[in-house]
Formats: sequence, structure tokens, C-alpha cells
Amino acid sequence: MDLKTIFNKKGFRDLIIKSVVFVGLLTLMQVLIQPLSAATPLPEIFKPFSLIYLEDTILFVFAIFAAYNWKNLVDIKKYRMMVSDLLFVPLGALFVGAYYALKFSLNTSQFWFEHVWAFIALKYLFLSLMVMSFFIAAFGRKMIHGQYRIYKKQIPYLLGVALGYWMISSFIEGMWHVFSGTVAWLVYSLLKIGYPGASMTPSADGPAIVVGSFGARIGSLCSGIESMMLFSALFVIIIAIDFKKIDLKRAFILFFPALAGVFLLNVLRIWLLFLVAINISRDIAVGMFHTNAGYILFCAYFFMFLWFVYPWMIVKKAKV
Repeated sequence: MDLKTIFNKKGFRDLIIKSVVFVGLLTLMQVLIQPLSAATPLPEIFKPFSLIYLEDTILFVFAIFAAYNWKNLVDIKKYRMMVSDLLFVPLGALFVGAYYALKFSLNTSQFWFEHVWAFIALKYLFLSLMVMSFFIAAFGRKMIHGQYRIYKKQIPYLLGVALGYWMISSFIEGMWHVFSGTVAWLVYSLLKIGYPGASMTPSADGPAIVVGSFGARIGSLCSGIESMMLFSALFVIIIAIDFKKIDLKRAFILFFPALAGVFLLNVLRIWLLFLVAINISRDIAVGMFHTNAGYILFCAYFFMFLWFVYPWMIVKKAKV
């Protein structure tokens, strides 16, 4: 089935449009509330869970679901939207307002400091209801109910996948000092070859490397954890899509060297950033290069993996 045939299916095209609307609503709300969010930082006691990979977890679960059920999703029927579904947009905004009213109340009352878990429960309740409201507004109650009846047996498995992915991500994120330290040492060793005056200083926020007048700290965002988790997620999705064609033993053997390659790719990125800052421009290094180099290198690496390595995972005589 080619792409033209797929997108000619009204139900699938409608699903794509509604998915874009849902992401757009969440993105728009995030942009609108950014000033409020920056003005109302929460004390650490009200943040018991690491949510750094929550969005990645949600996207990963939806990708797994779509990869496993893509044939059925392509043939999904078109559901009519009800006018009353649109009322969930202002309802979602109302829950956002309730959440920020809750945050502002921290400045006027000591009650929540004495009942921390009650605050945390309300916080996640309001945020969950916000997402659910926008979800209903984008997809409509008829589509949600119809698809729930079809896929409800998969929900416990998807929740298990989400919990596992989040726990693994959080565990690895907690080890960022190890990864950052390794990245810093490798980058420092490479820089010392051409710049003997380079220096490295350890700190709680990550090692700082200085070469001449340019210095940078190798913190958690430079540790390579996010790119390794992204590669792992894409690797699992590939296996889910071509499960019947893949030799799982070969896939297991390939995974760890490929993941190590992603880590070394991050080392290359940081090293190149220093070279650009030293030899071309500091502003270009910390601006355009820092913003774009990561995903460009990752995409190139992943497509090279698909082109040269992935075919070795396929069982012989299987049609890819």
C-alpha cells in the first residue's frame, strides 16, 4: 500500500488532522503559559517525581501503539465531531487556570507546606484533566469511545511499557554525572592533542572545559542520555514494526554497539562545538551549531544504521 492510497483514506486522514490539532493545542498552551510558569517556580518539596522524560514517555508509548496497530489505524473509519466536544477547549484552559491559582496560593498561605501531598495530588489532577480535555476536544468523544472498545485490552500493556520506559529513563538520568564525566574526559583528551593548554575542572554541575578564552560546562544536557534514549526508543519501534522479519538474537547483539556509537557521536558533537568556538566564532558555536548539530548528526547516524546495519538483522529470504 503506497502513501497516496493511505492518505486517500478519509478516516486515516481525519486521524492525522486531529493528532496535529491535539499537539497544536498543547504547544499553544505551553507557549501561552510560559511567562506564568517562569514566574511561579515550585519549591523542590512539591516536585517528588522526575518528569524530565514524561513527554518522551508519552510519545514513545503512542509510537509503539501506532507501530503495532498501524494496519488497523490506516483503515480507521471517520467519526463525526459533536459541537459539544469544542467545549472541552475552554474547560482545559479552566484547569490550567486552576493549576496556576494553586501555585499562586503558595505565596499567601502555609497550608500547602503542611499538606504537601495534597498539593501534589491536586497539581497532577489539574494537569491530567487539562490534557484529557484537549484530547477530547481534538479527537471527539465518538472516536475515543469507538477506539477504546477496540483497543482496551492493550491499555494495561501500554501502561506497563510507559512505566518501564519512564523508570529506565529516570534511572539513567540519575547517572548523568557518570556520562557527563566520561564525555568531558574524552572531549578534553581530544582537545589536548591540538591545544595543550586546555584545562578541565570538576564541579557539581558537570566538568568545565576551558580552551583559551572559550569554556563550557558538560552538564546533564550534554551527557548524551537523551540521544541514547531516543535511539533506544526508535530501535524498539523498528522491532515492533518488523517483528516477524527480525532475528532477535542479531538485534540484541547489534543494539549495544549501536548505542555506544550514539554516545560517541555526542562526544564528537561537543568536540566539534569547541573547535567551531575556537576557530570560527563563539556565537555560532553556542547558537546555530549548538542548536542544530545534535539532531543533524543523530539523523545522519540513524539513517546510516538503517542503511548499512539494519539489513543484517533481517531474517534471510524475508521481504523487508
